[in-house]
Amino acid sequence: EAARAFGSAQRHFELAIDLWPRVRASERPTGWSRARLRMRAAENAILVSEPSRAVRLARQALEEPDQESPAAIHERLGWYQLLLGNDEESLAHASKAVELTTSEPSPEAARILASLGLHLMLLSRYEDSKRTCERAIEVARASGAVVEEGRALNPLGIDLAMLGNPERGIELLRSSIAIAERAGTLDDLCRAYVNLSDVLENSGRVQEALEVTERGIEVAR
Repeated sequence: EAARAFGSAQRHFELAIDLWPRVRASERPTGWSRARLRMRAAENAILVSEPSRAVRLARQALEEPDQESPAAIHERLGWYQLLLGNDEESLAHASKAVELTTSEPSPEAARILASLGLHLMLLSRYEDSKRTCERAIEVARASGAVVEEGRALNPLGIDLAMLGNPERGIELLRSSIAIAERAGTLDDLCRAYVNLSDVLENSGRVQEALEVTERGIEVAR
């Protein structure tokens, strides 16, 4: 992973999964579980464009007795299914993740709510997404989860633009970019650049959209 050799990392994590039951519990690496190994392998599978494999690994993680957060796994499963174009399954997993999340503010709760908001936005359910993203931001601020706040600002910016307030949407998307830049969360950053350029273009601000797109390409490279 550190060398960005994600395909090799995936294979090594899957080898660790196979070796896991053959090693005494007392001799296994601390801080790890078989479920965590499966999810780490799944994330690397996504990075080498194998969402089907990621879905299989995540489903297996849900069945592991040592899995720590089924809500977090459902959230990731929703994203993997979205990448496969399975909108209904994707939304079902994102909704299940929220259902399994405690009512207490936490970074995980904020992240899961932001993820549901993103799913709803991508399905053009802008009012539902707006409410969900606003709740995610409340939870993020209550738990000091700045990255998750930025993640929720992103789809909320699109929601507001599509609901007739593009200027406020642009403002929120710029805030999302600033948070992602400080945190170094590349997925969030690239998504925010794409969404901001779209809103600018649809608002007739084509030159600004072009500048944002060129900056986004530079950042992605």
